[in-house]
Amino acid sequence: MPANHVDTVIVGGQIVTSSQVYESSIAIAGEKIVAIGPEAYLPPADNYIDASGKFVLPGLIDSHVHLDGHDDYALGSLAAAHAGLTTLIPFGTYQLEGDETLPQATHRTRETVEQCALTDFAFHFILQNRPSILSGLPDAIDLGVSRSRCS
Repeated sequence: MPANHVDTVIVGGQIVTSSQVYESSIAIAGEKIVAIGPEAYLPPADNYIDASGKFVLPGLIDSHVHLDGHDDYALGSLAAAHAGLTTLIPFGTYQLEGDETLPQATHRTRETVEQCALTDFAFHFILQNRPSILSGLPDAIDLGVSRSRCS
């Protein structure tokens, strides 16, 4: 059931899903879609976006991005947003001259991205056979870092 009031309603667009394209409207509360249907059945909104003649796509993700540093995250996310991407998953990097650990690299990268990024981000790091990186694995897992499984 949609909320009694939402932040935004996108009207008149062609909704694109994995299996079809159809005209409808979308109600958004916070950052979540709460209803899709005819505008007359959606709750009132603070903001209306007229998407007539346009396609409304789900958020697009680029899972193989090479970015590093404040400017690259700022400009890279700006370029991505202009291209319709909502999430970037770049390679994380280590500052090897200081024997940075995986938890340290995760914190540093997260702080940099939170200061300047315009899109959502996730990261993936390549584990290197360095004691400073491997010894940080338990702490990185406690931070929420997960491992991928290759078969």
